[in-house]
Amino acid sequence: MIKTKDKIILASGSSTRKMLLEQSGIDFKIQKSDLDEDLLKDEFIKEYGSIDPLKLGIKLAIAKATEISKLNPKAYVIGADQVCFMDGEIFDKPGSLDNCIRHLQKLRNKEHSQNCSCCIVKDSKVIWQYSEQALLKIKNLSDEEINIYVNKEKPTFACGSYMLENYGKHLFEYIEGDHDVVLGLPLIPLLNELHRLGLIEFSE
Repeated sequence: MIKTKDKIILASGSSTRKMLLEQSGIDFKIQKSDLDEDLLKDEFIKEYGSIDPLKLGIKLAIAKATEISKLNPKAYVIGADQVCFMDGEIFDKPGSLDNCIRHLQKLRNKEHSQNCSCCIVKDSKVIWQYSEQALLKIKNLSDEEINIYVNKEKPTFACGSYMLENYGKHLFEYIEGDHDVVLGLPLIPLLNELHRLGLIEFSE
């Protein structure tokens, strides 16, 4: 149904972003960036003095896509980044089950944001960028419920320590915004831009 007319690279190792693009029928390659994201975040905070999660996200997305674009100048490179944010704190990928539990204990019964940024880079030039925010509130879960969820899902690579695409749906009191943004890719705006650029089209 969808024909891909040019080389598209996703500059991300996220299995969820890969799944979202694959389900959209796009033909693309994956090439993960090796940028030091922690260093970029530190530089951002030093430059601005505070954290704007949407500005930080687009900076990281562009940096990753530009790195891959330098290696593939003729390709259209999609970069994306996600920042989970609450009360001045970034909730990065937890990396361990203990950190997952600590993150969810902090986030429970409070509203936080998932801030998702996306860009397209060609010949090391940004030709499109987009950011969107979703607001979420985790239920007032007990420690036991959090432990059960974390040990079942093991969301050690998920910003916020939950996976909305799986059992994470049970954690929330409400979500305001696009679920794809929570998953890590503003898919509809991205697909619209790929069509506008003539990189994909409907085909028999």
